[in-house]
Amino acid sequence: MLWISLKFALRDFKLRKFASALTIIAIMSGLAAFTALRIASVSMEVTAKYMVERALAGEVIVYGDGLLDLSELALPDFERIPGVKRVVPLVITLGYMRGSMVLIVGAKASDLQFVVENYVAGGGFNASDEGVAVLDQVITRDKNIGVGDIVLLKPQAAKAAYPLRVVGVAYVSLEIQGMGSAAPYVIVPLREAQHMMEKEGYVTLAMLVLDKGVDPERVVEMVRGEYPNAKIFKREDILKVVTKVVSLIDTLLLAVTFIGLAVAIMGTANTIMSNVREHSREIAILRALGAKGSHVALIFILESLFYGVIGGILGVGLGVLGAFSSKDLIREMGMPAFRLQIEWGTLLVSFAVAVLVSVGSSIYPSIRASRISPVRVMKNE
Repeated sequence: MLWISLKFALRDFKLRKFASALTIIAIMSGLAAFTALRIASVSMEVTAKYMVERALAGEVIVYGDGLLDLSELALPDFERIPGVKRVVPLVITLGYMRGSMVLIVGAKASDLQFVVENYVAGGGFNASDEGVAVLDQVITRDKNIGVGDIVLLKPQAAKAAYPLRVVGVAYVSLEIQGMGSAAPYVIVPLREAQHMMEKEGYVTLAMLVLDKGVDPERVVEMVRGEYPNAKIFKREDILKVVTKVVSLIDTLLLAVTFIGLAVAIMGTANTIMSNVREHSREIAILRALGAKGSHVALIFILESLFYGVIGGILGVGLGVLGAFSSKDLIREMGMPAFRLQIEWGTLLVSFAVAVLVSVGSSIYPSIRASRISPVRVMKNE
């Protein structure tokens, strides 16, 4: 009976090419949207977490009350806290360079690794260097600036502009711009930034890099015990916020894909129901020859399974291409670019959805087919 059901379904599939093609297209389009958006959603979540971890090298961030009022005298106290591996002080302020707003970051030469991911040209500065800067590749490209050029940098709160020699062009890993600011970076020595702001001995924040396995909450409590007025937050708190935002976006995207899947369900159900009506005579003959209702239902379930398998394979492939297109579209809209995370698990889930959609939509038509009465059909004939 299984062989007969398979032959029947394949014959129906071949004879009704147009209807079969439309059904496959409906499944393929719905699944392609589902696959593309799922890949984009997973990729955005992974990339967002990566950006936060790269942006904030320290698990605990300590601010002062104002723009630049965290005393460097507190840094040794932070270093003595059990579990703190390293303290990275930074000065962060806005400024202007060649008519454009920039984000000025003052850092020690030994801490450049926590700010710069890689150098496009040139390199970093040394602890003894003065009047030098490392520029974000964005502003060097837009303003046609190269290594060795002299640029004027004016902090927003300063009275005068300062000449700086460009020693490096870099990709900055301190992705503050990826979380809301559109300004490119200018990285200068920490002492240089303090001198520009006339705030020697003070920094904007200190990133506390912890040893592996250390509980950030315990470190926060110890810092707060010594400096109750300091503003402290944990990197994991930002990760939680990012995860919630991405989850909200994921829910909205998933709701959009349900529309395409609903079209696929209705299209498949309509095709199978139409086949049931057209083959009522053959169904009656099979029942008269001793076929059970489950055997008749199996015919149309197998037929819908063909639609699901073919539509699933094509939909997954089209969805992967769509994910690449959505990546380019999101970049053109000015949002942070994300790295596509194409995992076999996501593709298998998408394919399983196609099979479930096609088989599930054939259940009602198959039940109707199994209940066809041979006597009634022959009477109508």
